[in-house]
Amino acid sequence: MCGKDAPRTRRFLVDRTVLNVGPECEKFGKALDPGPGGLKDVRPGNVPLAMEMRKKRTSSRDVYADASMQMDLVDDFGPRILAAREKKGWSRQDLGGRVGEREASLHRIETGALRPTDETAKKLERELGITLYQKPDTVATKKQGAASFTLGDALRDALEKRPKK
Repeated sequence: MCGKDAPRTRRFLVDRTVLNVGPECEKFGKALDPGPGGLKDVRPGNVPLAMEMRKKRTSSRDVYADASMQMDLVDDFGPRILAAREKKGWSRQDLGGRVGEREASLHRIETGALRPTDETAKKLERELGITLYQKPDTVATKKQGAASFTLGDALRDALEKRPKK
């Protein structure tokens, strides 16, 4: 509390706030946990939890494994939303109240000027009973054969042509 380095601290209630204070500042509060020997070590508390968090943080994961990453928003989302809303007889204000969006945002989404967030699109799907996501079309890519010329080939050729010192 005072800023002095303390080898050990204790939990004290100081002005309705729980603080870890050193021996110099104990006089300002009421001790909460005397514990064995009366003092507590300053080291981090839950080492197993910290190790688990570190393991999660440093482990690799497949970012494309998430099912939502395997779906694309349809190109004609605006007209689909507009048609479904009008079919139900709702105004933009009515729909906005149901999905938590402003009327102006819904207008821009319906006209295609604004792409809805994934969260908003899911809410619109649920409220309007429509589908806004589809599996992406697979695109055939041509493998480059040995005959194609790469940047590495150009560098190798340039280095071979350079006079040796």
